[in-house]
Amino acid sequence: EDERIAALSIGTRPDCLPPDIIGLLDELNKIKPVFVELGLQTSNEARENLYKGLSAVRL
Repeated sequence: EDERIAALSIGTRPDCLPPDIIGLLDELNKIKPVFVELGLQTSNEARENLYKGLSAVRL
């Protein structure tokens, strides 16, 4: 464990997180905090308004 690393922060698209990567991030989160920011896109205005109301989701 490297004490110089406080946390891991990743920004990506949902389609770039297959189950094996999510599993790896889950294991890493047991060692250091892991934060994942997902970029969401839609052409549906109602769904876009829903996304704007979301700020954080804890899994």
